[in-house]
Amino acid sequence: MSARNQTSAALLQEINNFDQRQNLKAFLDRDLVPKGHTSCKHEYATNTDRSILPGDFGERPRKDTVWRVAATCLRCRCHVDVILQFEEECQSSCPVDGRPFHHFRYIPGSFAADSEAGEGIYQYRCTSPKCQADLIIQFQEPAIG
Repeated sequence: MSARNQTSAALLQEINNFDQRQNLKAFLDRDLVPKGHTSCKHEYATNTDRSILPGDFGERPRKDTVWRVAATCLRCRCHVDVILQFEEECQSSCPVDGRPFHHFRYIPGSFAADSEAGEGIYQYRCTSPKCQADLIIQFQEPAIG
């Protein structure tokens, strides 16, 4: 799997297919997943009390806007947080004409791939010079097995 540089739609599919129960580092390196492993067919549910979602459909982000989706798989209980934030550099966020999707570039070494808290954290940045939205994906092992 090459999750390093992808459109937002492709990256979302990778998040849905990734089984973090095996190895939190495996999001960027499929070789870390044991051979013959069958991954969970995730059925994520949004934890609305831990999420910050856009208000009205079509709401455009402004500088310093932060959106967060916290979700738990109803089957395996794994957690994923997807955080999209727009910094001062954001002049025109995606999608706009000519840029229908964010195209994210992986930023290596920005966070620990696995921390003491049992988390895998990955950071990306939109490649559009006018957008430059930051995307943080944080995987957590199930709190209750």
